Amino acid sequence: MLRTKVDPQSTLWETMLPPEFLRLPPGLFEVDTLLDDPVFFEPFEEFFDPEIGRPSIPMETYLRMMFLRFRYRLGFETLCAEVADSLAWRRFCRVGLTDAVPHPTTLMKITTRCGAKAVAQLNEALLAKAHAAKVVKLDKVRADTTVVEANVSYPSDAGLLGKGVAKVSKLVAKLKAAGYGRTVTGIHLKLKRMKFKHDGSFYSASGLAQALGIDSHAVTRWIKSGHLKAKFRGTARTEQQNGDIYLIHEKDVRRFILEHPTDIDLRRVDQIWFLDYVESDLDA
Repeated sequence: MLRTKVDPQSTLWETMLPPEFLRLPPGLFEVDTLLDDPVFFEPFEEFFDPEIGRPSIPMETYLRMMFLRFRYRLGFETLCAEVADSLAWRRFCRVGLTDAVPHPTTLMKITTRCGAKAVAQLNEALLAKAHAAKVVKLDKVRADTTVVEANVSYPSDAGLLGKGVAKVSKLVAKLKAAGYGRTVTGIHLKLKRMKFKHDGSFYSASGLAQALGIDSHAVTRWIKSGHLKAKFRGTARTEQQNGDIYLIHEKDVRRFILEHPTDIDLRRVDQIWFLDYVESDLDA
């Protein structure tokens, strides 16, 4: 059975409280006045029998508690605990000092029973009331339904990497024009000093990992999974010495980057090494 209003009779304890304890905060006062309109009870009428059944909690209490729940993003149990502990929230929700706060499961059951339909009707009632108060204007609605067909270029991993390379190559050209140029031979010598490359055109697993700014175990996993082509150096290192080392040709590195661009984090890649990659790619 639907109940909309709470018995307005004050308890003895409430009559003994100072007036300042009975006043609502400014934010809650305006909402409390708005929710006094009976139009907000109408969406719930079809879900409750007017005469038969156990009386529900007052809908004005339910509406106000739901406002607090969504306003402060509270769970049902937290909401009930906060209302029980706050004098202002008790006054706002029309729960007397000696009355029990509705149980969380009671609020859940009403929410499940009424569902999205009641929420939609509440929104319509609120919009109508706001329009009547001239808060919003609903006289004119303009909708642009024009549809223009256009070719959409969806981004791909390889395409994004290509654009990145193009931007870096432009940056290289600007640096050279400003007098900060470095020859390809100079870059290779720098790489050799930094020990990225192991021998000529080959990288070791640890050297490539250092250039990419990652752990060497990641490079080893790429090799063992077949994504990155590599060969053994052919040393006589035993298992106790961590075995033979991998050698990865720079062309296989370039092929891996183009085929697996999402595995490379450009923010961690060594800048000098990446410039060498761009220069080699442009020369090719």
